Amino acid sequence: PNKYVTLEILAELYLRKSITAKNKQNILQSYDFKKKAIDCMNEALQIVKANFPDNSSRVISTQDKLEKLKQ
Repeated sequence: PNKYVTLEILAELYLRKSITAKNKQNILQSYDFKKKAIDCMNEALQIVKANFPDNSSRVISTQDKLEKLKQ
């Protein structure tokens, strides 16, 4: 169940790499890192949904993080 925490951290690292790549004008690499971040957060959300009630703060928080990544 705690694997979701690792996945959320990994998503954050991929997002940072995406921002760095974008700042270096490497748009394709930036897109790839952002996609990986979204994939990690999606996986984290699936784990959270399987282990916490739907209305728990953990589920809501993870959903919010995923939505922010998709923007």
